[in-house]
Amino acid sequence: MAESYTTDLVDVCRSKGRLFFLSQGDPTIAELANMAAPSSGVIERLQQLEAIEKEVANILRNAGQAIQELSKDKPSERIVEHHTKQFLSCLETVENGLTKQILYLTQVSTGHPHEGSSYSAQKDAKMALHRLEHAKTKLNDLARTCSSNINNGS
Repeated sequence: MAESYTTDLVDVCRSKGRLFFLSQGDPTIAELANMAAPSSGVIERLQQLEAIEKEVANILRNAGQAIQELSKDKPSERIVEHHTKQFLSCLETVENGLTKQILYLTQVSTGHPHEGSSYSAQKDAKMALHRLEHAKTKLNDLARTCSSNINNGS
């Protein structure tokens, strides 16, 4: 009897702090594991950081060109001004981008809900998989105990 109960158990999931059993047709373990895969939000964040990194390279390039022009015997004020404006523009872009990333990380680290985050779903999926393995172990122990009691009682 405990054996059939174990085979009927397909999955275990968590909902608002309550443990409940899922039946056939509900999400499988593979589907729950896929929830933990990187989402488009994560990929988008990485692309934003890559763009910021490119802007930092532009900052260094513009600063170097401005300094190089200033080191000449007769620097062109127009060229120095152009590189300085480019430097400041890139610096502003980097500052804004990093500020957005820091605000996002602040929200994530404090547990506040934030747009585009899949961390909570990933964490819930991993915990559900852990609880599933624990439930399977306990059910198998129960099945062995029941079988042993039935065999000893016969």
